[in-house]
Amino acid sequence: MSSRRRAGRRLQRRTPGLRLWRRIAALVAVSGIVVAAAASVWLLLSPGSGGPPTAAIVDQLSLTTPNQAFVEEATDLLGAAGYDVIYVPGEQVTVEFYRDLSASGYDVILLRAHAARQALEVEFADDVSLFTSERFNPNRYTEEGRRRLLTGVGYTQEDVEEGDLFYGIPPAFVESKMRGDFGGATVVLMGCDVLRAEAMAQAFVERGAGAVVGWDKSVTAPHTDAATLSLLRHFLSEDLPVQQSAEAAMADVGSDPATGAALLAYPRGP
Repeated sequence: MSSRRRAGRRLQRRTPGLRLWRRIAALVAVSGIVVAAAASVWLLLSPGSGGPPTAAIVDQLSLTTPNQAFVEEATDLLGAAGYDVIYVPGEQVTVEFYRDLSASGYDVILLRAHAARQALEVEFADDVSLFTSERFNPNRYTEEGRRRLLTGVGYTQEDVEEGDLFYGIPPAFVESKMRGDFGGATVVLMGCDVLRAEAMAQAFVERGAGAVVGWDKSVTAPHTDAATLSLLRHFLSEDLPVQQSAEAAMADVGSDPATGAALLAYPRGP
């Protein structure tokens, strides 16, 4: 993403611990172009059982690329379909938020968050890390760092080189450090490259998600927002299965004209 709006204090530059993390935690990367969509106040208690279905709009991008119109329309679509909707603003999207997400009891999760391909030596891997809004501190989460269960991610290559990093959530964190089970939830990962490879989507499914939707390349924010709203219309109003809803959304909006990114569903159907 070319603009670099920032919220909060900047990370101190160049510490020995940071260099160590770079060696042991597969420190990463530059974000994809950005992602889509929205959310409301994080509740400390899980949604109650026996009530209406619930949905979360998790908006890590609200701090850098807000889109209130998307949030309102997504909330309206979900509300009209009978969902209670929770909005999670960007500043609450921390490592601990991700750790508890799978145990929250949501039926639909829209995860509007940057994603970065992981940097390995001089090349980028196809696997990604999801951005938090929590500044990187080499003295925190030492056990996760030693086991490469968290990464350091930056919005630009310059950020990575200067140590202006945030914590990133790789597939291994989803697999081994999230608590609880998604209970068949539908998860829309709106950031870049999340289905370039299948490791992230597979990690969510193994953690109990019923289906995961995401992009196979970098995607621009306006396009992912438009595609996600189209996906919701088909999924909620027409009651189409997730894969057919993703295909119908692609028929509506097409590939991202800037990057050629396509919206895919996982697991893939016949």
